[in-house]
Amino acid sequence: MSHWRWSARTQNLPESTCGPVPTPAVDADQGLRVNALVTGNADTPLYRRLSGVSVDADHELPAPNPTGRVASPAEIAGFAAFLLSDESAFITGAALAIDGGFTAQ
Repeated sequence: MSHWRWSARTQNLPESTCGPVPTPAVDADQGLRVNALVTGNADTPLYRRLSGVSVDADHELPAPNPTGRVASPAEIAGFAAFLLSDESAFITGAALAIDGGFTAQ
């Protein structure tokens, strides 16, 4: 991988928010796929604490997205597993949102 770029430039983010990543267009012919998994709110202990909900409580958390709920860790892991599988072999150079439709609002 001799070609690197700052992914922050393509997302209009300050460069300090992202490190260098392989350039998808250059490295795809070598079998390297580069995608960004962009998550929304997920049911984690940190999100529960920030929401004022007990980590141990069996309580569905509200979220500011069209589904009105947060993602489960299993939903995030399932999407990551898909991106690692052969079924996603043609997906590269994408920022893929798993955010309950927040970015589509």
